[in-house]
Amino acid sequence: MEITPLPALELPQPEHFGSLAPDESALVLALITARSYGQHNTVVYKEGDMYRGMPHRNTILMNRADLARAGWVAHQRVTVQGEAGALENVEIIPGEIREGAALMFYPEVNAIIRAVIDSRSGTPAFKRVPVLVRAR
Repeated sequence: MEITPLPALELPQPEHFGSLAPDESALVLALITARSYGQHNTVVYKEGDMYRGMPHRNTILMNRADLARAGWVAHQRVTVQGEAGALENVEIIPGEIREGAALMFYPEVNAIIRAVIDSRSGTPAFKRVPVLVRAR
């Protein structure tokens, strides 16, 4: 069996996503998309995710160290911008996730992602996608 190493993920600078106001705080994070607790494929049965402490689907799970670095607080509202669009009024939920990463639910968040297609498997990369999170 051959082991295929994960490709290095080079996160872009905030300028990659367009212009920011000089006083605007922003972080570039590696976004993971996932199903919520009450979801089967794309059918949503419950609005929140009790296991991750996310009360509704318009949330982003972030590491507490990332929040502190940006000067943000729990439940603050932010804009999450991908290469294909942006979602506004997203509530920050601090939680147990790796520093530099964030988690949001699909299929909603897929609208802002321009996924790269892996040449070997033909699978879109929806697990380590760069996004810009900025304070509103």
